[in-house]
Amino acid sequence: PHLFNPEPPADFFLYWNVDSFATTSYPPSPAVDYRCLAVDSPAWQAHRELSNRMLRKHEVIPQILGSTPQNVNLACVWSGTGTTRATKDENDVLIVASPEKSLNRRNFWFTSHLGNYIDLHELQQPPSVFFTAPDADKDSLYTLVIACPDYPYRTNPNEGFLLNYMVSNISASGDALSPKTGTVVASYIPPLPTEDGGTVRQMCMLFKQSSQVDLSGDQPVSVPFEERSNFRLHETNNKLRQLLPGLSKVEAVVESTPAAVSFFTTKWDIQVQEYYQSVGEAEPAFSPDESDEALLQYLAAAPESMRIRSRYLADGARNDGGNMNFWGQRNSTNIDNTASAGLSQRTHLGADRKPLTRANAGQFTL
Repeated sequence: PHLFNPEPPADFFLYWNVDSFATTSYPPSPAVDYRCLAVDSPAWQAHRELSNRMLRKHEVIPQILGSTPQNVNLACVWSGTGTTRATKDENDVLIVASPEKSLNRRNFWFTSHLGNYIDLHELQQPPSVFFTAPDADKDSLYTLVIACPDYPYRTNPNEGFLLNYMVSNISASGDALSPKTGTVVASYIPPLPTEDGGTVRQMCMLFKQSSQVDLSGDQPVSVPFEERSNFRLHETNNKLRQLLPGLSKVEAVVESTPAAVSFFTTKWDIQVQEYYQSVGEAEPAFSPDESDEALLQYLAAAPESMRIRSRYLADGARNDGGNMNFWGQRNSTNIDNTASAGLSQRTHLGADRKPLTRANAGQFTL
């Protein structure tokens, strides 16, 4: 303001609403909340068919999981009250958002659905788990596994999953609209997308147990990051079994096919850097594929460096110089600095003996 006024105007302020800066604008919630549907209702059956289509569209089935019956209505709900940076109170204690205690319109888009996007800063704490099982399985127990198949990034993932969370002995009994509780087998770590690596899929898988797992003497431990990043249920290496005392017991009672699967996507934010710093690990860097790198170089090339090497015929075929009748010339169409009179009348040479195009000659009349 001092450029336009002899003196700065009184009461001049720049307002910066940090609460809404760089946050996602989520769409409105639907009229019918499928999370509250009973699994024997016609509305749930329609949603079940949609979920199977979406799982195939996003290459979850059969590329990652062979199949899933989707006979349980699963909802993993995050609080949706996260901040872009870790917030601490006056005693330097990290402020943790309270877990969700109900399914409502406010937390609908902070739920793992079928490929929906959730901001990474909303995912820093473990979710609340809600699900409705068939009447025949009301007394059954389940194990929840949250894992990422795209770590460190989707174009070059590891052979296994990045294990984010595992909870066992979750009972299907009780109020379907109240959060379920169980025994933590592997403590929660948030998703870890790689910077510039695009979005990653985070899968929430619910496995039915054949019996209860006795985890009374097994305390949840913090698993070393290297062992988390190559996880596969029923194919886990012995070292991870040693680090997670209850894992072998869980694998012995859970089915190989999940009863329900949901997934969401997220991408890199500053919390990823903060996590790697907190555990003393090096943060992975995104390495583009060679074909992607070649495409980027082509798109960045200057127009004057591009030369006509071939033309496309009306039927879609490409002429690289073999069809002299089309070109209307006697000489080869491999254009070089010696080509001149043999070129088609549709081709005009500039002073540098290179064909003129709209990119290097502007709008010209043929």
